[in-house]
Formats: sequence, structure tokens, C-alpha cells
Amino acid sequence: MITVSIIEDEPAIRSSMVALLSGTEDLTFLREYSNAEEALQDLPANKPTVIMVDIGLPGMSGIECAAHIHALYPDVQIMMSTILDDDDNIMNALKAGASGYILKSSARPSKILESIHDLALGGSAMSPEIARKVITTFRQPATSTATMPALTPREREVLECLAKGLQYAEIAGKLFINIGTVQRHLHNIYEKLHVRTRQEAMMVFWGKEVERKS
Repeated sequence: MITVSIIEDEPAIRSSMVALLSGTEDLTFLREYSNAEEALQDLPANKPTVIMVDIGLPGMSGIECAAHIHALYPDVQIMMSTILDDDDNIMNALKAGASGYILKSSARPSKILESIHDLALGGSAMSPEIARKVITTFRQPATSTATMPALTPREREVLECLAKGLQYAEIAGKLFINIGTVQRHLHNIYEKLHVRTRQEAMMVFWGKEVERKS
């Protein structure tokens, strides 16, 4: 069963999200928090599969919170839920460890539920507007590739599909391979680029700075 928690400071939005998640049969709503500090204190006892985090939280920001969650609980999937779609917030959220980024203004209830399922299955989830911005940001490859480990043509295709926001099943269908093969390619990509997550892999490949794993 997929368990979900939310960190949202707006009471009306928080209530509507609780109602949506509580009324979905194949999800279990776990906890709601109004700030990051409260969530981080409670997570050791109530760790969800997916946690939705608002960027504009009081006190510690949502991006800072995401970074703490990712460092402490790397298996928890983080989805940013926000009205902010500027490039800096998008990239900083991905660097912090977020696996999804949806806009409150355009996210229908069905899309929110679909995104939660995608994250729980190991995929990524982005609003169409966010996916376009990510593609634009990643458009130009790194200017220096002297120290970049060589990726196979297929590995490059898989990575580019991820940058477009495609889920594992969509990548498999687009490239005419099975999901297991997609996952195997991703494992090889992570090893070659010395990263831990698909977000870090995309940023390294396109010349963005991240802290590499040792």
C-alpha cells in the first residue's frame, strides 16, 4: 500500500488534499503538517512512501525540507507542490532530491493521484509546464566532456526521456524495451556518472553541478 503525507501551510489546500488522499482506495493517507520542522520531527516514526511538500513554507523552506528528507530518508519520494514555476526553484528542488514537481494551479485531482502512483513506482512526475522548463534548461550539453564517462546511445536515450518527464513504462514503450531493461540502463547510468538519483544523473549529464557520491 502506498502511504502519503503532505506538508502544506495553507489550511484550505491542506484540507482539500487530505480529503482527496483519504478518499482514494489504493492510497493510505498518513500525516499532515503545516511546517517543515514539525514534519521532520515526526518522520522517524511515520515515514511515508510519498511526501508532498509545498515550497513556500513558513520557517524552513520546502526546498530545504526536501534536502533534509532526501538526506535522511532517500527511499521517501518527494513531490514539490507549489505555485512557483521559476527556473531556480525547479532546479533547486531537483537538486534537493525531489522526484516530482507539480503546479497547484494546473494539477487536477486525477493528475495528483497519477503522480503519486508514478513516484511510488520509481518514476518521476512533472506538470507539463515544468517538464518544458526542464527540457529547456537541459537543452545544451556540458561544454567540457573530457572527464565525462561515456554513455551508450541507448543510455543517452533513456536519460533524455527522463529529462522530458517520461515514466518508466512510457520510456519502455517509446524505446521498445521492457521496464526491467529501463531500470538496468538507469543503474548503469548512475554508476558511470557517480550519482544516486535520476535528478542528479540528468544534471551531471547536462553539465549541472551536483555533489557526487564517493
